[in-house]
Amino acid sequence: MRIAILGSGNVGRSLGGGLIRAGHAVTIGTRDATRADLVDWARTTGASLTSTAAAAQTVELVVLATAWSGAESTLRDAGERALTGKVLLDATNPTRFTTRLELAVTGEDSGGERVQAWAPGARVVKAFNTVGWELMAQPGLAAGPPTMPLCGNDPAARAQVAALVTCLGWEPLDVGDLRSARYLEALAMLWIDFSIARKSRRHAWKLLRE
Repeated sequence: MRIAILGSGNVGRSLGGGLIRAGHAVTIGTRDATRADLVDWARTTGASLTSTAAAAQTVELVVLATAWSGAESTLRDAGERALTGKVLLDATNPTRFTTRLELAVTGEDSGGERVQAWAPGARVVKAFNTVGWELMAQPGLAAGPPTMPLCGNDPAARAQVAALVTCLGWEPLDVGDLRSARYLEALAMLWIDFSIARKSRRHAWKLLRE
């Protein structure tokens, strides 16, 4: 599959490298495709680099992997026409820092729902926001594949993202429509708080069921 990743930080590179190793063609959309460290990373992994505006034009699936502060402008740069009809995997968390890191979007709203509002023609699926970037691709934990919850309003889009979740070494858990992003983003904050308390980022959620 041809996949564009909007964002060239740790999340974008982790997902991009994992998807390339799984056999997908990955293009990174970034505001500076000539940055030396990014060029070196792309050369090593086999990723392509282009502008944010060009990234979503000819791919089948788009991943939003920016910081929350840049999410809306990144989607605007990618272009509503380029995103319309495509699966848009939202891996962001709507965080801000006041006296501590906290959710900037709460209550009867979520970051995932705002992403859908900013890209109304896209088929948004929330996923990969409940774990740190270090474990996003092939987590390799001793207890086996952890659980990756995902949600979105389009069942076919959720199934497509679930297949990517599986190829990256996770057990997908479809939790329904995009309203559930409210709870997945809160779950991400619990993961973060536990990371800070334990001074470790080597953990992930696992759902046990009969």
